[in-house]
Amino acid sequence: MKCPRTGCNGKAVVDKTYGVLPCKACQKLDEESHLLKIGPQFVNISKSDRIQHQRDYGAKDLLQPFIRNKPNPEFVRAYPELIDNYYNKKEIKNL
Repeated sequence: MKCPRTGCNGKAVVDKTYGVLPCKACQKLDEESHLLKIGPQFVNISKSDRIQHQRDYGAKDLLQPFIRNKPNPEFVRAYPELIDNYYNKKEIKNL
């Protein structure tokens, strides 16, 4: 099997756990580039980036209808269909 790297014709390394990996020469180049602080061709998304993406995606779920006994404008923008369930007419006018 051919190396998955662009422009490389080396033989790919097939691992039982990780599947198809770049050839030994490309892996060595990645190790050297890491020492030079140059990233490899295929950069994986780190765990902290995935967690931040999940937080951004689900942030709307954490909005509260009131902040310090005042209507939360972010909640109103996120859930306009729920305004009548949480606020009275006077609070809606003040928004």
